[in-house]
Amino acid sequence: MKLLDRLGEAQARALTLALYLGAPLCYGIVAILVRQDYNWDLLNYHHYNPFAWLNGRRGHDIDAAILPGGYFNPLLHLPLYLATQALPPRLTAFLVGALQGVNAILVFQIARAALPGPDAPQRTVAALGIGVLGTVAAGNLGQIGASFGDNILSLFVLGALAILVRDVATLGCRRAALAGIALGLAVGLKPTMGLYAPGLALACLVATGTRAHRLALAASLAAGSALGWALSGGFWALDLWRSFGNPLFPFFNDVFKSPFAAIDPHKNLVYLPKTWWDAFTLPWRFPFNPRLVGEVRFLDLRVPILYSLAFAAAAAWAFRRPALRPEARMTLALLGASFVAWLGMFAIYRYLIALELLAPLGILLLVLSLVATRRLSTRSLAPAVLILALVLLPTLRVAGWGHVPWHDTYFGVEPPPMQKPERTMILLPGTEPTAFLVPYFPRAVRFVRVSRWILDSPEPPTGLERLAYDAVARHDGPFYAIFRQSERAIAEKALALRRLAIAREGCGELVVRAERTKRDKLEICAVERRR
Repeated sequence: MKLLDRLGEAQARALTLALYLGAPLCYGIVAILVRQDYNWDLLNYHHYNPFAWLNGRRGHDIDAAILPGGYFNPLLHLPLYLATQALPPRLTAFLVGALQGVNAILVFQIARAALPGPDAPQRTVAALGIGVLGTVAAGNLGQIGASFGDNILSLFVLGALAILVRDVATLGCRRAALAGIALGLAVGLKPTMGLYAPGLALACLVATGTRAHRLALAASLAAGSALGWALSGGFWALDLWRSFGNPLFPFFNDVFKSPFAAIDPHKNLVYLPKTWWDAFTLPWRFPFNPRLVGEVRFLDLRVPILYSLAFAAAAAWAFRRPALRPEARMTLALLGASFVAWLGMFAIYRYLIALELLAPLGILLLVLSLVATRRLSTRSLAPAVLILALVLLPTLRVAGWGHVPWHDTYFGVEPPPMQKPERTMILLPGTEPTAFLVPYFPRAVRFVRVSRWILDSPEPPTGLERLAYDAVARHDGPFYAIFRQSERAIAEKALALRRLAIAREGCGELVVRAERTKRDKLEICAVERRR
């Protein structure tokens, strides 16, 4: 391409600066354009957990957020909660989107280190294209401005890899430990990020140097990860241990056997492949049925293409060892080991966003390893990125997690006046998320969940459920119940099991201004004991 031939260092630096400034700005704007985030987990625990932690609600509320969400580390969503209390909703969304846009910068830095050829302007342009293309992805775009945190914690994973691949020749244990701290911080905030630990460990093991040096790098990464986890998640694990006898409550309760939850691992088995054949073929099947790997519909071919090329490359490498840069080996090691870990641990697509962001780079590296790379010049990289974009983008279908029109406050909850809030108990008898309402009621009001996923389950109640039932039995003040209109039959049955009933003429709409276009309104009803 003649245009690339005329590209100089100054122009390459200008384009790089444009990415550094433009990616956060553009994704901040996208976060505003897609409207206000209103996903299920936000309504269940993303907003409630930081509030509950800051206000010491444990024991005051009982299971206000549906299990297991109410027992996740509140630090991940604390900045978002504080922002919703202090900033206009659009500004909050812009800041979240801008932070998520930094992923493009980190992917660019990794690509610039991993792509073959001399450090020329043409190689920089190709890396810039990979940085942009990496973030134009179904999973990532579906979470722009959203509260899940997967494409925010991806910054830690990508940052860890960027630390490792920067000047690999001088990579030492200190930098490996720093990369480990970044990974550990992410795992402490959200344990699902642990799926990238095997990938980063393998990246250390395929770096340059002697075997002893590479083992020392992996050990330093592990030590740093432990420290990072202790900094971001250690306090929460200790709190859960003291409160429930399980530092990962309610997960792995088949091991810790806390009496407060069922003796069960509480692992989401819905998406895990049932057989090795299911696991082997899953990347080729989920494009046709995205519900195999999540709750929403989307389409993005980058992971299936990367998976397919990995087999082709492995077969080719059996006959010809590819001339890959150490940085490329490390990137591919991260992708391969992390994907295998994902298949065995979760198989839920949104946990794979860090890999999704790196997938275009992985595809390009595998393609280059399959051709005679010595015949390729650096100026061929940018056209290759363009061809890859033309393959991936036309079929892209972005996931949607729920949005509502913008309002002047984030939720706009208007609770009814309560005469005696210190003696009032609000019951949550449905199975739709309602904990986001709690911060907007008087602090003295107590919220107690009395629902079960299966109301007539033959299983005995857990310790938490017994605490809730005992609190209801002892309560001698006013009762209310909050539930969706579509849940009225479920709510009535759950209340009846506690010898309670909705009072006649005792219901009204609970105003949530953010839901003005939502048909299934929230109701708040006075509740009385059955005689």
